[in-house]
Amino acid sequence: MHSINTVTGVALEYLCQPKSGCDVYVVRTCSAEVLFETLSATRPDLLIIDGAPRCHFNLIRQLRANWPALILMATQHYFLFSDRMMQEYFGCLLLKEYDALLAGFPNISATEHVGLEFAGPEWAGCQRVSLTEIPPEVVLIEINQWLRQRLAGVVTSPKARAVAIDLLSQGYTPAEAGKLLGRSHQVIYHHRQVIEKALRLKNPAMELIPSLTFSDA
Repeated sequence: MHSINTVTGVALEYLCQPKSGCDVYVVRTCSAEVLFETLSATRPDLLIIDGAPRCHFNLIRQLRANWPALILMATQHYFLFSDRMMQEYFGCLLLKEYDALLAGFPNISATEHVGLEFAGPEWAGCQRVSLTEIPPEVVLIEINQWLRQRLAGVVTSPKARAVAIDLLSQGYTPAEAGKLLGRSHQVIYHHRQVIEKALRLKNPAMELIPSLTFSDA
């Protein structure tokens, strides 16, 4: 388990213990270096990453490059569109909200959620070849292209998608974006609202950019 929050990490470790009483060996670390050393020395059945996948792009990329078949579970209060794009692109990545884990416990432990969720080729991910053969910058380009493609299935307006991805997600304000496009800021606000509604954001002001971008924690 990789968790930089000690309290949450301890709680997740407890939720990993099955009701049957069978021992589940859990190693918890907050260091990426220690994590990779542990993975190299052992063969875990599951790696839990406590955090949003979108904030751990390089970590998950490196994990997939070195251990392509390793099952990953990301835990968080809730997930955004970019987290689900990470799930689809890298494959074998289960997204579990804290409430879902708590609701199932103790009848279903955190580790037992994997057996319930993973099945079929759809979990294999969509990367074209082994990630060891693709430079990191190319992987980032590919996953951004995947996000654009999938966003088209959620937001039908190409103008709204272009404004959101090419301008707003890059940090431009509606006023700045309107000036660049030669349109009023009200038009940009309209496009932004279309995106926010389609993505069902709980806190649009804080979540729009993270929903469309990837970074490192």
